[in-house]
Amino acid sequence: MTRLSRSSQVATARESVGRRLRLVLALAFAWGALVLANYYLQLWQTLLQGDLKRPRFYGDPSLPYIGEAFYRTILGVTSASILVMSAVMLGLFLTRSLCWRFASYREAVPVVASLGIGCFAYTGLALTAVERYQVGILRLVAAVPLIAGLLWWLGAGAEWPRLPALRSQSSSRSRRLWVGPTALGISSAFLAALAPEREYDALWYHLAYPQRYLQQGRLVDLPTDYVSLYPMTWELWFGFGLALGGQTAATLLHFACLPLTALLTYELTRRFVPGASAWLAVALFATVPTVIWEASTAYVDLALGLHVTLVMYSLLRFLQGKQRQWLMIAAFNLGMALATKHLALVVLGLASTGLVIGLWQTERRVLAALRPALALVSLSLIVPLPWYVRSWMASGNPVFPELYSIFGAPPQRWDTVTAQGLQRFLDQFGPQAPVLNPLTLPWHMTMHAERYHGTLGPLFLWLLPLLALRRWHGALPWLAAFVVGFVVVWASPLASFQMRFLVPISPLLAVLSAAAFGRLAAITRYVASSAGTTILSCMTALLLILNLPPFTALHERDRIGDQGWINSTLHGLPISVVIGAESKEQYLTRTVSSYGVWSFANKTLPSNARVLTWSGGDEFYTKHERVWANATALRTVAWARPAQAQSALQGLWQLGITHLIVDQRPPGAGDDWNYFALTSPEARAHWYEQLYTDRFYTLYRVRWEELTPQIEGAQT
Repeated sequence: MTRLSRSSQVATARESVGRRLRLVLALAFAWGALVLANYYLQLWQTLLQGDLKRPRFYGDPSLPYIGEAFYRTILGVTSASILVMSAVMLGLFLTRSLCWRFASYREAVPVVASLGIGCFAYTGLALTAVERYQVGILRLVAAVPLIAGLLWWLGAGAEWPRLPALRSQSSSRSRRLWVGPTALGISSAFLAALAPEREYDALWYHLAYPQRYLQQGRLVDLPTDYVSLYPMTWELWFGFGLALGGQTAATLLHFACLPLTALLTYELTRRFVPGASAWLAVALFATVPTVIWEASTAYVDLALGLHVTLVMYSLLRFLQGKQRQWLMIAAFNLGMALATKHLALVVLGLASTGLVIGLWQTERRVLAALRPALALVSLSLIVPLPWYVRSWMASGNPVFPELYSIFGAPPQRWDTVTAQGLQRFLDQFGPQAPVLNPLTLPWHMTMHAERYHGTLGPLFLWLLPLLALRRWHGALPWLAAFVVGFVVVWASPLASFQMRFLVPISPLLAVLSAAAFGRLAAITRYVASSAGTTILSCMTALLLILNLPPFTALHERDRIGDQGWINSTLHGLPISVVIGAESKEQYLTRTVSSYGVWSFANKTLPSNARVLTWSGGDEFYTKHERVWANATALRTVAWARPAQAQSALQGLWQLGITHLIVDQRPPGAGDDWNYFALTSPEARAHWYEQLYTDRFYTLYRVRWEELTPQIEGAQT
């Protein structure tokens, strides 16, 4: 009787546990079904309306420009490969000289690559100080580590290192499910990176400024362009790409951050999150739509993500074994993050605070907890110090134009009106409600991604809440706390609701989501056997594929016609220009609205022309000096009303403006070009000569030969 009662008690207990697990599983699937049904419901409406944008093949199918495309691809890929290998070689020399040791190549390669990139960038900064940042010198600098490494290898007679195979904790079947979407995501980004650059900020300053540095051999400060005082560390690295292989090579240098960060994401998951599939974490990261877009262009948010992930990985390694090596690596990468984007100041605060708390839990001594954190902060601030000093000397603000209310700025460079204009631009992102509800923010930013100019896809919204099913121990609470802290600052008035600003934490989001999926898969296996886990994995793999560029329309739930498009994503792949069916000129004319007018200006205007323009995002393709109408020094002239026509004309003369490029559509929704002195019908008829026009822009030459005597007479 006793044995029967005990066995019945065990059976009852198991049945009770089974019921609870089935309830948890049912709730998890119900939550997932709710998220995904809402997310993809718009697809059916779009299909019924016939609004789903079909892929279009531009150009001649006979590939008349295959030679141009082949040359651009080979030169770009070869040059970027040489630079990345040279950076890795340089970083390897440094780590060997410092006697640093690594457990695997998965953690070694991202570390040595970041070290090498930093050394190249600051070598470029040193060259700008002596006005020798030039194409020939950069090519020589890039070749030195590669040649030295080759000679060392030949002289030492050493064998090439044998790299261990990637081993995953998941089964080979499920691993294949994650490898496929990962390969497709990385391949999509690579293919898009081979196309000519067309994205706004890349053309505005990420590529335009290193191009200016190469032309003048030194750093260039344009007071009319506030971004000229930004930290330009990665832009100096892009300059090496421009010097060796042109724009494609520079873009591929940023693309290289995708496989490097994916490698680090794998190792972070494998080492610190037991029970989670490392390959799934990589797939979740590599298929984020905005991450794929970032890897295809010369922005720096993905580069920032590489450094931020290295900071978190290094600090976890330091807390694990108290090796100074990892504290140094964390400090260097935190410094590189600060020298890449001001957004990294958030990482500085979160990482240093987390390090103090983590050390206090183990040491229980104030000094033992504070000393490494102080070392982390002080050492990391040394790296961006040259940029902060430069900004301070030019504007009185080390992080210009941020914190203008504290530091101020020279009136000709920045003022309250300009700051308010920038804030209005930032306020257009995010929820429209006047009061933000933090509980609904994840739902809102996923379901209405077009308001955030980017999307992470629906999988994070589905998986991250399931972290509640896991035991919170090890690195999991630290990663979650960092992510929550970063998102809180991102959602505060201190930052901007731009989705690409979350790219730096997307690897960590992927790791946390993989941990949640691991727990869900374990429950499914217990309740529904391995067949249920297989079905769950197949469904997740399908959703990963739906994150890829051909399916971007599925994420645009609020799109109606041409409204509601999600920016910072790829809406297709530029296959035509990459394979040579379309020329570079045709592609850029089709995708960059101002390319036509600037191409004409580059060919016809004199070298000393100074152009006033009301638009941007095309500076990389500009050969002439240009000034922006919204710059502080230009605002009163460019936006003067017809009643101030004479003073506006005099302002043009004092600023040395020789030409104007005027948009066909006014930049303000409620404005009309006739309401401004410089663009009124009287000015166009009597002050200018029209040189070029298309459906987007008109180019005018100011008739100074007729107007100068009038201005001089008025002054007399």
